[in-house]
Formats: sequence, C-alpha cells, structure tokens
Amino acid sequence: AVERERSVFAGVSPTDAPMFGYFPNAGGVANVRDFVDRLEPKPRWIASARLGAGFVELANALIAARR
Repeated sequence: AVERERSVFAGVSPTDAPMFGYFPNAGGVANVRDFVDRLEPKPRWIASARLGAGFVELANALIAARR
C-alpha cells in the first residue's frame, strides 16, 4: 500500500491532475503553469524550472528539508 502522506508525486501536465489530488505532497514542474487554470485539483507546489530541471529542483528541496 502507498503511504500517501509519506510519498511525493511530481507531475508535468493536465493528465497528472488525479495524482495531484491523490497525493497531499504533489508538486508540478513549471510546465503545469501552462495549464494551471484548467487543473483541478492543482499541485501543492510548482517548481520554477521545467521538465527534468523541475524534478531536480523538487528533489533538492526534499533533500534540504531532511537536513
């Protein structure tokens, strides 16, 4: 079973909206800003960088939060 509160989801497009709703700690890379007005639910956090660089930004934020 997935522990939703302990998991993080990173999405990139409107098709990820169900996952943004399922995971309380869901984030999006900057690409989701192109669709944010159509997303429901919206990600809790949006990276400033797009695609892979946005994922790295999210990963670095998680690592920094653990310190």
